[in-house]
Amino acid sequence: MSRIRFIAFASFAVSLTLLVSCPVGFAQAQPWDAPMGSGDPAAILKSAAAVTSRSKQNSIVLLHDESFSFDAAGRRVESRHLVVQILTAAGVSQWGSMQAVFQPWHEQRPRLAARVITADAAVHLLDSKTVSESSVHSQSDDLYSDDRVVRAPLPAVAPGAVIEEEIIYTDTQAMFDAGVFHQILFGGHIPVEKSRLLIDLPAGSPFTYEVKLLPEVSVQKKVDAGRLRLSFENGPLEPLEDWEPYRPTDIPNRPQISFSIAQSWNAIARSYSAAVDAKIANAEVKPFVDIARQKQERTRIADSLIEQLHKNVRYTGIEFGESALIPHLPAETLAHRYGDCKDKSALLVAMLRGAGIPAYLALLSTGPGLDIPRDIPGMGQFDHAIVFAPGTPNLWIDATAKYMRSADLPVEDQGRWALVVRPETTALVLTPELPSSSSRQVETREFFLSEDGPARVVETTETFGLVDAAYRNYYGGAETKELRKSLEDYVKSTYLAEKLDKYEHGDSDDLSKPYFIRLAVEKARRGLVSATDAAVGTPLPPILQRLPTYLWEDSGPPPDPDKKNDPNSNYKVRKHELILPGGFVTEWNYKIHPSEGYRLRALPQDVTQNIGPALLTRIYRQGPGNVVLATFRFDTVKNHWSAAEV
Repeated sequence: MSRIRFIAFASFAVSLTLLVSCPVGFAQAQPWDAPMGSGDPAAILKSAAAVTSRSKQNSIVLLHDESFSFDAAGRRVESRHLVVQILTAAGVSQWGSMQAVFQPWHEQRPRLAARVITADAAVHLLDSKTVSESSVHSQSDDLYSDDRVVRAPLPAVAPGAVIEEEIIYTDTQAMFDAGVFHQILFGGHIPVEKSRLLIDLPAGSPFTYEVKLLPEVSVQKKVDAGRLRLSFENGPLEPLEDWEPYRPTDIPNRPQISFSIAQSWNAIARSYSAAVDAKIANAEVKPFVDIARQKQERTRIADSLIEQLHKNVRYTGIEFGESALIPHLPAETLAHRYGDCKDKSALLVAMLRGAGIPAYLALLSTGPGLDIPRDIPGMGQFDHAIVFAPGTPNLWIDATAKYMRSADLPVEDQGRWALVVRPETTALVLTPELPSSSSRQVETREFFLSEDGPARVVETTETFGLVDAAYRNYYGGAETKELRKSLEDYVKSTYLAEKLDKYEHGDSDDLSKPYFIRLAVEKARRGLVSATDAAVGTPLPPILQRLPTYLWEDSGPPPDPDKKNDPNSNYKVRKHELILPGGFVTEWNYKIHPSEGYRLRALPQDVTQNIGPALLTRIYRQGPGNVVLATFRFDTVKNHWSAAEV
């Protein structure tokens, strides 16, 4: 679904979906600031030396030059021109080749050109006979497409060399007739001396752009001979620092310019809706609907259709030609018994409509990370399709999430801006974020203390919501050696057991009741009985283990406030709000059966503890028959934690 083309060179990542090219009067021109291959080699080396002498990196980008030119039909010619100097042997491995990905159904094969100027000013050109072409997804198990990649090694790359490379993309037809979104990321983990973007299109064309984290960018606009020309130029960019993980989805982590030639979200929605509705208009889904209608209630009908969808269609991406953008006919999906997110979603929409439930495709960019700019309309920024069924309640359904019910939505789909594909859409809609209570793991840990020595333990886990889907997916298949080993390792660390004696689980395909896993061990030294004493250990930290690793990292104590730069402190103050990748509740219920002749000395005190905004509770009770009951419960409470709470 995505039109954003990500190209990584060294640690310098650029998101290509823009058009940029020639210089537009920026400060003092340098010999390397010239059209590809035209600068004097000796002069380029000399001017580069003045810049790179300041750098301690493996390489430096002297020029990052992008250009886009659109015709009246929305077809583009896109050029990427880079000038890079290699400073170390490590830089050689980072810049030893170049590549370009393209989609033959709407693009010509990209043209690659390069020259390498070695330290002695000798020029080495890219050998066209070394350019190879292959499938992008040749090694993927579940994605098949006609996307292609052209690659070539660069000659004579060595420390001190300057590399010039250019890639030119040319559309044979517009990727989407209602307008396409483009984005360029500037800067990276190596320094950039100069960046430039040029956009050239027919005057009067729809055009929207947004600049982020480039406060010193120079923007020039000119209309001439019926063409609108915009240029963006920026000077030196220092290497980016590592950014905070789990940032808010509207805060970028690097400088960027986004733009679109689409008129509006309504124009995008109407055009895509027409294409999708034409595909599903006559879908034959009556057999599925007849089964689902027996459930009568709306959400149960939806759940029945979801279950039938997964039983009949497995996930496999088939993206040849325009099917990279438009779903296949439901009849084709059913005949093949496979489909990608668009195909499965389109089929489910047809099923829901057949059952009298209004439903539509919805397009989004999955998380985590930066979400799409909601005020820049355009196809090309989405990478996933789900289903939206308006009503009470609204249903958001991911047709590729096998064990999800209609009330659930995978974490990566939550809190994201989505385009509901229907003619009346005028703006993006935010998908719901589910409360922590919708994703629960409840364990009952039953200890049977012996007359002497280790205890017998039976652990039963029930799951709900997102945890339920994850458990069904991981534990529901055949018992492999890897799965058995992971369970053995678990009982050894959790219960100090010698081995796992028994393992059973529920039916992963039966969504009518919670999933369960039951483990039994005969000799668990986490519960021990001696001649005078009996005790059960209840280690608490693992109850937090589903929190992101970031929250476990120890950065040491805060620095001494009297020292401006405390060299002994690695502590980093959080700057931004943290977005949890899904809230959750983990609950452990202990039932401890003492052996004959033992009685309870005293119960520990109940504890309620805040961990940031999260809540940890410990409650102790004595049950019938001298049984000791303890409940430990951890609740993240909310998904958005302020910097102070973190």
